[in-house]
Amino acid sequence: MGVSGQPMDAVVVRYADAFPQYRVHHLLRTAGVESGLARVGGIAVAGAAYHGLGIPACIASGRAAAHALL
Repeated sequence: MGVSGQPMDAVVVRYADAFPQYRVHHLLRTAGVESGLARVGGIAVAGAAYHGLGIPACIASGRAAAHALL
């Protein structure tokens, strides 16, 4: 994909003894982000912020993003 070098930024957020809660209409916002990125092309999003909080959901999200870029 032509990406190399050190990341410019990284953020770690820890939720002690709790899972974060998605806001109302989260899926509509997520669909809007993904739709906009699909129009631009070459960019995909993945992680707990989009389609699930658990590790299996994050792995699936990463795989889906990778497949969308390939």
